[in-house]
Amino acid sequence: MITQLLTLMKCYGIKHVVVCPGSRNAPLVHAFASRPDSFIVHPITDERSAGFVAIGMADALQSPVAVCVTSGSAVLNVAPAVSEAYYRRVPLLVVSADRPPQWIGQMDGQTLPQNGCFGSLARSYQLPNDGNEAKWWRNRLINEALNALKCCRPVHINVPLAEPLFNFPSPDSYIDNDERVVNFERNSNVQLSQSAKDEWINAHRRMIIVGQHYPSDELRKLMYEIKQRGLAVIIAETLSNLPNSSISNSYNTYTNDDAPDFVLYLGGHIIMKQLKKYLRTSSVQTVWRIENADETTFIDTFQHTTRVISTDDECSVLSQLLDLKAEKSDDSFVGNWTCDKFEESVNNAQTLDAKLVTAYALKQMAARRESSAVALANSSTVRYAQSVCGDYVTNCTVLCNRGVNGIEGTLSAAVGYATIKRNELVLCIIGDLSFFYDHNALWNNNLPQNLRILLLNDGGGKIFSNLQGLEASPFRDTLISANHDFHTEGWARDCGVTYYKSDNSADKCYAAIEKLLNSDGIALLEVEF
Repeated sequence: MITQLLTLMKCYGIKHVVVCPGSRNAPLVHAFASRPDSFIVHPITDERSAGFVAIGMADALQSPVAVCVTSGSAVLNVAPAVSEAYYRRVPLLVVSADRPPQWIGQMDGQTLPQNGCFGSLARSYQLPNDGNEAKWWRNRLINEALNALKCCRPVHINVPLAEPLFNFPSPDSYIDNDERVVNFERNSNVQLSQSAKDEWINAHRRMIIVGQHYPSDELRKLMYEIKQRGLAVIIAETLSNLPNSSISNSYNTYTNDDAPDFVLYLGGHIIMKQLKKYLRTSSVQTVWRIENADETTFIDTFQHTTRVISTDDECSVLSQLLDLKAEKSDDSFVGNWTCDKFEESVNNAQTLDAKLVTAYALKQMAARRESSAVALANSSTVRYAQSVCGDYVTNCTVLCNRGVNGIEGTLSAAVGYATIKRNELVLCIIGDLSFFYDHNALWNNNLPQNLRILLLNDGGGKIFSNLQGLEASPFRDTLISANHDFHTEGWARDCGVTYYKSDNSADKCYAAIEKLLNSDGIALLEVEF
């Protein structure tokens, strides 16, 4: 942990460290002092003074300076300096040693809740000290913390250290780790640095991934041109609202031959768990993240981010990439990421599962000329839609509550959207648990008549049947999957909603979907499996 912190502080150009005495921070002080090639250590006994000494140094250097203190009230004694640094926009870094979190509030000496103790006056970062992903997590947090100093505000890094504290390694052991340094670009005119341009030009297997998004027409055109010129594979999820027959949006099997050497990620949440897992374990060396200009957290979904571009003009970034003289991505790489067509499965099936019903409904919505929208529920439903080739939803706006991916609120959000977009046909595709959880959305005296609801009722949370190992529990179906025999006809009719019902035979179901979409007023089709 300490070597990680020191390595990254050196990479960010922090050379001067004011140190205060103490036992809990002794490993930190010893480490700083053991690296005279990297750090100049300035001992100050009184923490109240030490913080202001660091501010004076930062003023003189016009660069960040660190102050290192021990645990307990020592941290609070830096607060006056932190408040001064905040209002004078001085990049002061407070590095505090701490007890392991399990000992806070347990009558152990020199313990208090240190993380966040400066409130709004400093950005505070608590480093994890254990867990399978602790090293990556610490790297991400330290990069984010040290980058925050560029905003000329104080930053606090809290370092929990467990006993024994004084097993000091030899000075020769304090060598830099091979730590990932993240480049943050916050240029107001959104001009890419030359090093960023070189990364794009020199890549041979480029990939652009677009999560949940509401893109502008300009962004759609730029993505299409990038794809047509063969500059990158574009993975545009169904929720990206960028699907097109020439853009991949479903891919579930990955090999080493598929690995990109450059990834650009923009937009919100990504549905494809396999893709995230694959990229996290891949050897990709360059990963960019385009983030909103006001975003303060460092998003590292694939655990390989090397550059964060903070901007509200993502189109400018892509336009600059198109202007560069870059070669096409390798043909074999592009070919490995071709989207499989789903059309044949929809046309030939006699009995439908929920995925095929979803596919057919999306196909019918895409065929309609007028403006339309599809609201997808979480769990199984959004995954069914993701597995359908993108040209099924080209003409539709696709909505989903993917902020935290909960099952609540899908129907309510669809009602709200349809209430505003009364000239659009809005189709809500929803599973039974999500529907029953939110069915009070229909308890509304002013229901939008342009809303259609396709309810996929398979009698419980069947997504749990796909979780390996859960079958060992005798309570899977009754308690975990919440199996049931409930139906919606009574509630729908009581709320003034036209009700249709179908089984999962292809002929009946397809006819019922067309009847639903052509219904005069708000209507619900319940398909039973």
